[in-house]
Parts: sequence; C-alpha cells; structure tokens
Amino acid sequence: MQIRCLVAPVALTLLLAGRPGWADEPPEPESDEDAREEEPEDEGPSEVQQLRDELELLKLRLGALELVPIQPPAPAAAPQNVFNPRITGFIDLVGALSIEGEELHPSFDVRAFELDFRADIDPFAKAVVVLGFENPLMHAAEGHADEAFAGEEDPEHVAEAIGEAWLSVVEEANISFVALPAHLLLELGLVRVDFGGLNRAHLHDVPHLDYPGAMTELLGEEGWGDAGVFLRYRLHNPQSLPIDFKVGVMSRGPEPLMEDRETPTPILLGRFAASGDFGAGSLISGGASYAGWRDASAELRGFHLASADFLLKIRSPRRGQYNSFYLQGEAYFANRQGVGGRNSLAGFLGVGVQPARNVFVSLRGDAFVDDLDEPEVVWGVGVATSLHTTEFLRIRLAYDLLGHEDLEHRFGLQVTAVFGSHPVEPYWVNR
Repeated sequence: MQIRCLVAPVALTLLLAGRPGWADEPPEPESDEDAREEEPEDEGPSEVQQLRDELELLKLRLGALELVPIQPPAPAAAPQNVFNPRITGFIDLVGALSIEGEELHPSFDVRAFELDFRADIDPFAKAVVVLGFENPLMHAAEGHADEAFAGEEDPEHVAEAIGEAWLSVVEEANISFVALPAHLLLELGLVRVDFGGLNRAHLHDVPHLDYPGAMTELLGEEGWGDAGVFLRYRLHNPQSLPIDFKVGVMSRGPEPLMEDRETPTPILLGRFAASGDFGAGSLISGGASYAGWRDASAELRGFHLASADFLLKIRSPRRGQYNSFYLQGEAYFANRQGVGGRNSLAGFLGVGVQPARNVFVSLRGDAFVDDLDEPEVVWGVGVATSLHTTEFLRIRLAYDLLGHEDLEHRFGLQVTAVFGSHPVEPYWVNR
C-alpha cells in the first residue's frame, strides 16, 4: 500500500523535472510556419484528391447504369371515364298563342325532352345516340289528333290518350370511323342529314321557336333525319381549311317528297362544304347539297332536290368577345317527277345580333312557292329575343307573322334547360 502511494508523487516529480519551469510559465504559442508544417500531418486528403475520388465514383455509377436494361416508361393512367358516354339532357317548354281571324289557339306544354349520349368507342371510332321524347299533346294542339286517331269514336278518349302518351323517337344513332387513311371519315347509322346549313341543328338549338317554313315544306316538320352510309373526304390544303366532299346512300328520304314512293329504292346524297376563319371568333362558311331518288318501277317517279347555303359570323374585337353578328341564308329547288310533278322554290334569310353576353336578338324571313307554273307564295317573318341567364338556361320571347290565305299572328314563349355534360353552344352565341 505504501509503495502504491509513492508511485504517483515520484512520477509527477520526474515529469516536472523533464520540463523545467513548465509549472511556472505558460507554453509559448506556435509560430505560423510551424503550424503550416504540421497541418499536412493532421488533415485528410487534399481537395484535388477528393475531386478525383468523386470523379472515379461517378464513373463507376455511370458504368453500372449502362449495364441496366432500359425499359419504356409506363403509360399514363387514363381517366376512368374516358370511354363512358357524356350525357346531356334538354327540356324544351313551349307556349304559344295563335290568332287567325277571329280564332284563338292557346297552348303550353313540354314540347320535347331529349337525351344526348356521346362517347369514344376506341381510338378509331365514336358513337352518338340521341333520344327524343315528344309530347303528342303538342300535335293535338296543332290539329293532328284526328289524323292520329281516325278510328276512335269518343273524342274524350282521343284527348285523354294523346295527353297521357309520349312518343319515344331515336333521332340519331350512328358510329363514325375517324381514323381512316387518306383524310376519310365513314359514318354509319341514323343521322340528321347533312343537307343545307340548318338541318343538322336540333330544334332546341335554332334561334327561333321552330324551323323556317321554307325548310319544313321540303324536308319535313322536324327536318330530315335518315339512316344510311356516308363517306366524307377532307381535301388536304396548305392552309388546313375544312373543305369537305360527302356522298351518302339513305333509305327513307325527306317525307314531303316521298309521297309517291312504292318500292324501297335508295336515295343518293352529295354535298360540298367549305369554311374559313378570318379573325378571332369570326368565320364564313357555305356549301351546296344535292339529293336524288328514282323509283325502280316502270312508271316515272322520283325527285331532284338541291340547295345552296352560307353563314357569316362576325365578332368585332373592339366591341368585346360577347358581341357578335351573324347572317345566314339558304335556297332550295325541288323537281318532282311523275304524277303531280312540279318545280318548287324556297328560301330563308336570317340575321342575328348579340348586343350583350346574355342577350340575343334574331330576325328571319322565308318564302315558299310550291309550283312555279302556278306561283302562290307562302311566306313568314319573325323576331325572337333570347335571354341566356346562364349557358344552361334560356328564356325566349318570339313573334311570327305567317301569310298564306289569311294572316296568322303567333306569340310564343320558350324555356330551354340543359343539364349534364353540356355540349358546345350554338354558333350564333359566343359563350
């Protein structure tokens, strides 16, 4: 125990003896030269060596990446509803008061309810189905009840049957093949025939309560819808303008011109159309159409129907994007062959102004001559003012003056509601 106690003092004494004066004076600071000479011994690799090491590491990593096989990137996940149909509903309410002489004919009802389905079948084809549910009571108000129920004896039963029944009509059901070579497009099925400029528009989309009389006298009260095969060719040009040639074969034909048909021979269609933009929101378009039919029976029976149409739409940049003007016109010539053969001429002209975003005013005049050998003109003029509270709701007031044997004044109110996947607004409204 005593030996251990003596070791510590002896060691301390020897240490102090080796450094005389250490306990009395602080150590002198080392000079800068000594510090610089000793730094390389304490610090790690130099900066140059570190950069070399990092470069070698990058080379090793790059070599490893070159050995890994390259895989194509995974395709982006498509939206779940890319092939689901876009569904739009239209409700068309129409009220009218007709005054002809001393007779008054008031009416107000749901004119039609329409469902519009559109979808991409695959990258090469698209499909459209339009269902129109039409209220027959509107036809009763127009005086067609006796024709529809000619065998009924009880007038009350006729009115009740018409009021409760609804007619479901497939207005369109077609498939379009959009990826054909040589700028071709093939359309199969039931369509609104591309004849003239206005016939493709549905009734709730026209700028007045109904189609012009010049059109309905030759194409039908609801326009011309038909089933067939249609092939369109778009002419390739440096300006990429839509210049189209279309041919088609149909099965039914326009109702007013098919009264004498007895055999199911096809109706042929041809159309040329072109359009071009000359400013933001401004365009001009036009076209010419022809349809012909010849009965296969020995007796001469058939028709030739031709039309020319144009549309001019102008939006002045200085007045704002919600101010527009349009001018539209169309002329028809029909040659009926066979029994009751005659030449008919018809046409209409319409002009519209959009003074504000939610207001649109349109004027229209039309005339129809059924037989050029015995000219008797049926004419009509009308004005309509539409208020678009939003792009989904439109309220319209209209007045029409119809001239035939007696003048007929008609005041109309139309409310059209749109819900669902809203399509593009009609061409006469900038939204």
